[in-house]
Amino acid sequence: EELSDRLEDVRDPKMWGTDPEQRRKIFGVNIHPVWGGWYAYRALLVLRKTCVEELPQPPAQNFLPAVEKRRILSEYNLKHEECLWRELTAEGNPPERRYGADEYFYFTETLARKRHRFLQLRAAEHKSRQAH
Repeated sequence: EELSDRLEDVRDPKMWGTDPEQRRKIFGVNIHPVWGGWYAYRALLVLRKTCVEELPQPPAQNFLPAVEKRRILSEYNLKHEECLWRELTAEGNPPERRYGADEYFYFTETLARKRHRFLQLRAAEHKSRQAH
C-alpha cells in the first residue's frame, strides 16, 4: 500500500477538506545528520544591502539508507505527533544524540504562551543552579 493511499484514509476531511488530492499529499521533512527530523525554522537573518552574486548551494547529504528515509517520511506524514520521525533509525538515536523530554515538550506544544512560560521556568531553574 502506498503512503499517499494511507494518508487519504487517516486524514480528517474536516481539517484537510474533501479533495482526494489534498488528502493524499505527502509532505517532506528536514533531517539533521546528528539530531534527526525537524520541520520548523524559528529564525531568519536578513542582511540588507548585501548581494551575493553566486552563492554556492552545498551538495545534498546522503546519510540515511532508503528504508530509514521511507520510515521517517511515513511517520512524519501519518503520526507526526508521536515524534518517532525525529529518530534517525527505527531503534532510536543514541542517548547523546537524542532530543530530551524538554525538547519534545517544546516541539509538540502548540500554545505559544505555554511554550513561553515553559522557557521562563527553565531559565529560572538554570539561574538558580548557577547561583548555588
